[in-house]
Formats: sequence, structure tokens, C-alpha cells
Amino acid sequence: MNLNEYFKKIYTIAFRLTGEELQASNMAILAIERTATINSSENVSSNMLLYTAKEVCRIFLLEFEEQNEQYITTIEPMQNALLSLEPLNRATIVWRDILGFKIDDLALTVDCSKQELYRELNNARMQIKMQL
Repeated sequence: MNLNEYFKKIYTIAFRLTGEELQASNMAILAIERTATINSSENVSSNMLLYTAKEVCRIFLLEFEEQNEQYITTIEPMQNALLSLEPLNRATIVWRDILGFKIDDLALTVDCSKQELYRELNNARMQIKMQL
């Protein structure tokens, strides 16, 4: 994928987690700076996208724990439903259902078992269904 597409995908992941444009932009930049070793003339591999997406989730979960507050905005019903979820539920559903990544990869990133993440994913799905 080209560099522009890579940037857009990383920002989208961050935005779905935070619901805030500026926070998502800062988070995406930080994740890219920490993980990407790319040349502007090269294409970005799917492995680099996956690695940076993991870093976005890690940053989100760490920031949430440090600040201990949830950002709720009125953007759209689905985004509001996502923002109402607990951080691990939100990260899990964004990772699996929105981005289509494997739970195995997230389990390594957040130091949780696959079973625990599947429970969180199912809880998140149920909560979103109830809200929508």
C-alpha cells in the first residue's frame, strides 16, 4: 500500500478508539514515529501496518489508564456506542470487527489471553447491540 493509504488507515484506527480528531492525529503520529521505518518512495507492507496498528492500541490503552477518563462525543451512533465501551472492550472490537485483525495478535500486544479477549469482544458486541 502507498504511504498515504497507510497514514489514513492508522489515523482511522486511532479515531475509532478515541473519537477525537486531534487526539487521534497525535496518537497516530506517535505510533508511526515509534514503529515505522519507511522511505517516502517505498510502499508500506501489511506487516508494518499491523505493527503500527498494535502500537496505536497500546498507546490508547496506556493513555486511558493514565488519564482515567473516557472521551464521549456526539459524532454518530456507532462511534458513540464504541466510545461508551470500556477501553479493553473498545480496543478488542475495533481490532477484530472493524479492522478485521486476528485476536491472537492483539493478545500478544495487550498481554491478555485469547479467551479473555474473546469474552471482551462478545461483551462489546452485546453492549453495542443494546445501544443501537
